[in-house]
Amino acid sequence: AASLGVEACRVACGGHGYSQSSGLPELYSNTCPSMTYEGDNSILLLQTARYLIKMRTGLDKNPNYTLPDNVKYLTNRKSSQRPYSLILLSSSQQLSLYRGMVCASVERAYARMGEGSGRGFDAFDAWNYAAPELIQCAIAHTYYVIVKSFVESLESPEVKEMKIENQRVMKQLSDIFSLHYMLRKCGDFIESGVIHGSDVAELREVLVGLFRDIRPEAVPLVDAFDIPDFVLNSVLGRRE
Repeated sequence: AASLGVEACRVACGGHGYSQSSGLPELYSNTCPSMTYEGDNSILLLQTARYLIKMRTGLDKNPNYTLPDNVKYLTNRKSSQRPYSLILLSSSQQLSLYRGMVCASVERAYARMGEGSGRGFDAFDAWNYAAPELIQCAIAHTYYVIVKSFVESLESPEVKEMKIENQRVMKQLSDIFSLHYMLRKCGDFIESGVIHGSDVAELREVLVGLFRDIRPEAVPLVDAFDIPDFVLNSVLGRRE
């Protein structure tokens, strides 16, 4: 995600983005290798998927199996459906949509592994047979956990003590993160049944509205990180 963000900034800066003085080439060279430190991202995702499948298998063996909080959505795997009234700016409804989508992704991976076993594959080959679905469900789960953490942080004392204007901006950032991924992966949400194809246009319009509202806050949000010029190492946006 970091390397994609740096690349987006480089493209937005046009020819200046190629210049070493922009600091972006060095930043990209530092972030890009992080995708393979301590193992390729696919390996790390498969480790996450192994945990999810373990939890899902535990439910099959014992319906009363106690699940950790971060995967309790698996207990409602048969009730994922589109809300009667879709309110995209509702944080609780966003979480509900994500839970339904992730649950469906885990179910697909679990079913694919069962299909592999039905074809006579041993456990190792059945796992490899389901690798694409396993990676997909791990990515979905990761985004759900991030969105859940973002939403929960909005109720933290630190945020509640902020000025109303700052709380509004924090909520906008949370909505943008949540809905942007929903739009990128709308096919997964539609396939899981939590939204319909006809909802995508509304989703896009709500997201465009959020971008428009947050634009005046873009520079203050970046300045809030207070990154020193010697760390930024760029002629773009220097304090002087």
